[in-house]
Amino acid sequence: MIKAVLFDIDDTIYEFLPVHKKALKTAHEVYLVYEEISESEFEKQFQQSWDIVKSSLKGTASGSNRVLIFQNLVERRLKRFDSSIILELYNAYWNSFLDDITLFEGVLDLLEFLKNNNIKIGFITDLTAFVQMRKLSKFKLSGYIDAFVSSEECGNNKPHKIIFDRLLQKLGVSPETAIMVGDTASKDIAGAKRLNIRTIQLLKGIFAKKSDGEEKADYYVANFSEIKSILEKLC
Repeated sequence: MIKAVLFDIDDTIYEFLPVHKKALKTAHEVYLVYEEISESEFEKQFQQSWDIVKSSLKGTASGSNRVLIFQNLVERRLKRFDSSIILELYNAYWNSFLDDITLFEGVLDLLEFLKNNNIKIGFITDLTAFVQMRKLSKFKLSGYIDAFVSSEECGNNKPHKIIFDRLLQKLGVSPETAIMVGDTASKDIAGAKRLNIRTIQLLKGIFAKKSDGEEKADYYVANFSEIKSILEKLC
């Protein structure tokens, strides 16, 4: 019997790429005051900085911290440190991002179903806690959530077992009574399966592909209505 459902956030309860691209466009418009650069080149430079930061902070939440990414970009391109520019870019990016995110259809309906059936709800995420909490607050989901764990809190990104263990401990459930819902096979599915947590892979977003071995999910779905149908049988 399922006693808890664990949810990823990015590309699981909302679509990441469109809002990320629009947020980068907003940051680019701010950056033009400091350097003439095309939107496509700015996006390329941002990705290069992200790769640099992620490589130096491999396996941690800080590897995706936009402050560090914009700091690297500014230092590489403008050849100086300027906290005002870095924070201006950071705030422009996230303000745009948070203005535009919308929940996938069926998320609230599923959370209501779980609450009504006394199934605990946990969120597990790789990004920094502050940003992910802002997303959950924007969606007004706090009233549904029993526990939240970020890789920043645990020191390691998924699929490291510590982040899954921490969430199970907070929820007070065993792996066998939990099920993980996520979009990324190498992180959400593999990490959960290492602890014998059942898994549902949502085939949406940039990592929406099926895998084999430890990355093979127990269930594959295209939307939250299908997730609800599975959980109705398991709960």
